[in-house]
Amino acid sequence: MSQTALRDSRRGFYAGQIVTELMPAIIRAGSVAANKKVTPGQPVIITGQGPTAELVVRDLEDGDTLTAANFGGFVRLDTLRTNETGVGYEGGRSVSLVEMGVIGVKVTDDVNFRDPVYVGVATATLGQIQGAPASGFAKVPGARFYQAASANELAKVQVFLVEDPVVDHRIALDPQQV
Repeated sequence: MSQTALRDSRRGFYAGQIVTELMPAIIRAGSVAANKKVTPGQPVIITGQGPTAELVVRDLEDGDTLTAANFGGFVRLDTLRTNETGVGYEGGRSVSLVEMGVIGVKVTDDVNFRDPVYVGVATATLGQIQGAPASGFAKVPGARFYQAASANELAKVQVFLVEDPVVDHRIALDPQQV
């Protein structure tokens, strides 16, 4: 199945695609955990670190607790490769993880601009993304909806997972020199 089959609406983008090119994006290398999968446009959980410092990640599973420490970002759509079996990228594949930027996601409920992002972490809610807290959902750290959308449509999510890259070097200096 080719990536073009993933298009769910006429909004002009796909789930997992960087959708606002004017906003800077930070993308990190990842590797899918063995015997697991990841899905474009879905948040992932970190399970370890690979031999070249890439994050080893997988889709969320029943009972996962999502925190700022184990959230690996959103899986970026790779338009140069097929989406194996139509359900995501299989174990061992390299993937790109969006840690900062605006990415397309498919929502399962109506969402509003600036709503926080919630993702399913229970068997009945896995793969679902919405803008309100509910049983079986966890809040995605550093993510908010960048536009409103109706249920089963694509929406833009702004991700800001990375820490502020600006370091205040004055704190390392002698206080009398500042």
